[in-house]
Amino acid sequence: MKIISSLIILLFSITALAQDCGPRDTDWRLRLGGALGYKMLDGWAFDASWETRIENDISQYEESLIDIAASYKYSNGIKIHGIFRHKFIPNDPEEYRVTIGASYGQVIGESNFEWTVRTRLQRDNLYSINVEEYTIRNKFSLVYELNKKLGFVIEDEIFYDLDNEVNWSRNRITSGIEWEFKTNLEFIAFYRFENDLGTKVADLVHTLGFYLEYTIKQKSESQKEPERYGHPYKW
Repeated sequence: MKIISSLIILLFSITALAQDCGPRDTDWRLRLGGALGYKMLDGWAFDASWETRIENDISQYEESLIDIAASYKYSNGIKIHGIFRHKFIPNDPEEYRVTIGASYGQVIGESNFEWTVRTRLQRDNLYSINVEEYTIRNKFSLVYELNKKLGFVIEDEIFYDLDNEVNWSRNRITSGIEWEFKTNLEFIAFYRFENDLGTKVADLVHTLGFYLEYTIKQKSESQKEPERYGHPYKW
């Protein structure tokens, strides 16, 4: 736990040092979505998800998106993944993003805590010739598994833009729940706080999210023990 506490303190310290105080704007946003996943015994997983975004203090529809993702999890806890995103924006050209990344997570001893570190590289404006946007995202997650059906999550994620003058661009802190209220059907809810980094005016964004995810899992006849929670939270 000492290592985890040190990491959390370090993340919050980076956020504080990278930001100048000043007048700021605030905005409340809403995320609604769902996903269909398929998890195989050999470590592969596939899912398709959609999301609708409402912004301007939850008063205006902003955009929708569809993600197609694939991942492979090794027995040592390392996972690699790729995501293709198609974004629909009213009165604007459609946008595309591709993401590749890796994560590593472990349960802490015999406790109900699980930690995960994740890094990914994303490219926005995928098919644009003149505009390319590359971002590296680093996330630390801590999950408390209350039981086999309910988990509590807290995460911190820092964005590093490769193409902007202000590279450390954003920080996100997210807390939420993952509740499997029916077999393979999960309800996910979160509150997210994010702010600009390295700018004189640090705008603040508050986001509420609600999702449903149904996962089809292959099961072996010899599988006697239920699997650990596994932290599927990826929003």
